[in-house]
Amino acid sequence: VALPRIFALLPNFPNPFNPETVLRLHLPERGSVELHVYDAAGQKVRSLLAGALAAGVYTAVWDGRDQTGREVASGTYFAQLRAGNRVQTRKMTLLR
Repeated sequence: VALPRIFALLPNFPNPFNPETVLRLHLPERGSVELHVYDAAGQKVRSLLAGALAAGVYTAVWDGRDQTGREVASGTYFAQLRAGNRVQTRKMTLLR
C-alpha cells in the first residue's frame, strides 16, 4: 500500500449526516496527531484521536455525541486535524 504524499483531512461522508459520519485522514509521516470536533461557538465537543500515528491513511467515525456520550443538537460542527505544525479543518452538518 502506497503511503500518502500530502497531509489531508478529507471531507466527511455523508454530509449532512445522521447518526454518524466518517472522517478520512492522510498522514505522510509519523507524528503526534489530534482530531477534535468543535461546535459553531468554537467549544470542543469531542476528541476522536490523540496520540502518535505512523504514516498512512486512517478513518475516524463521529457518532454525533459529545465527550460524555450525550447526543449533540443538530447544527454545524467542525472537525480539526492537527499534526505537528499542520492544521486542517472541515465543516460538517448534523441533522437530527
